[in-house]
Amino acid sequence: MAEGTAVSQYGTDLSGTAANRPSNVPAGLTYFSTDTEQFSISQGGNVWSDIGAPAAGVAGVTITVGAEAANVVNVALQLEQADGSDLATIGVVEAYLSDDSGGDGITATAPSGGEAIGTDGSILASIVANKYWKLSSESDGDIDLDFTEAGTATWYLVVILPNGSKVISDALTFAA
Repeated sequence: MAEGTAVSQYGTDLSGTAANRPSNVPAGLTYFSTDTEQFSISQGGNVWSDIGAPAAGVAGVTITVGAEAANVVNVALQLEQADGSDLATIGVVEAYLSDDSGGDGITATAPSGGEAIGTDGSILASIVANKYWKLSSESDGDIDLDFTEAGTATWYLVVILPNGSKVISDALTFAA
């Protein structure tokens, strides 16, 4: 069987290009996939090993910015798989506050009251105090952060996905 051959009765082809190569198949090894998204790799000759389905990972995020209430704005993150469905496992992303809607750089001024996890997820590390974090979701891909600001300010939360792309929230607006 040739590399990238899809074993399919229904036209599902999950192989055939380097971009579709499962992450746990080393470059140069022959592999094929089935309709159930199970992958196998060649052990040489006609011997194949099943390596299972590709692991679900963070491929996107939906960001929902709440309205300010008592100097707090809640921002909810829903991490997503490549097909757009909710992540069904714990995911990790990095995020930072930016002063502009393009996400160009970390904010110059952090919120006066900082940030805290709301009800979902956790802050694994504060990379730049009150400005840049490594975040972990709950097992359903949820994270939510509460930002507190006593003055007037506008920020944008920028989420960096594992592939390096950025997703930028609507404005977090505080009106003293």
